[in-house]
Amino acid sequence: MSHTHAIILLIIAGVEIALAMYTLLGDIKSQVRRWYAMFALSVAIWVGSLGLDILVSAKKAVIIIGYFPWIGGVLIVTTLLFLVWIWPYKSQPIKLWNWVVIILPIIVFTFLILSPYAPVVEKTQMTAWRSNEQGPSYGLYNTLIFGYLLWAVVSLYRKFRESDGIYRWQLKYFMVSVILAGGIIVVTNIIIPWLGYSEWEIFESAFGPEVSILWVGFSTYIHLKKHT
Repeated sequence: MSHTHAIILLIIAGVEIALAMYTLLGDIKSQVRRWYAMFALSVAIWVGSLGLDILVSAKKAVIIIGYFPWIGGVLIVTTLLFLVWIWPYKSQPIKLWNWVVIILPIIVFTFLILSPYAPVVEKTQMTAWRSNEQGPSYGLYNTLIFGYLLWAVVSLYRKFRESDGIYRWQLKYFMVSVILAGGIIVVTNIIIPWLGYSEWEIFESAFGPEVSILWVGFSTYIHLKKHT
């Protein structure tokens, strides 16, 4: 069963990569398209590395691949927040502090994820779902993910209320996808593991990432549907 879920996750990651490439190649000069592609690729890194980690059996490979879902999580929330600031239009000028709050967490948490001194997780357990022991910076990591996701949702809602026409339509469907997928992922991948329910690791390693297809589905709908 775990291998079936792993293949499903890899398929979802492939679809997300295809969506990223489709969006980017539509107009590679567009800042919005570039950041949307980075967001979709970040989700693909998280989902795909979880699937691949379940499939491989060599412990060294499991440990190395096991870093990527955590890095992918940071990339998802930071690229999502920046995307919200500029899509479908800029709600504010992008200033130095905007870049700092996007780039700094990526640098800091990539170091913490890879560092042996205050890691996010201690070591990978060779269970069917590759569970991890919580490290010293695990709580800080979850706080960042939840905080940035909430920031993005609040910013989306404010922009939605101020918008009309096609912008309001686009923001509505994207906001719905973020709230639905983000809410489920927060429960399965932050709250349940944080409370120590390791026996529910199927929800963390498989079910949570699978709902990222909501982002893909709504995003594809927004990009492909003719709306007048």
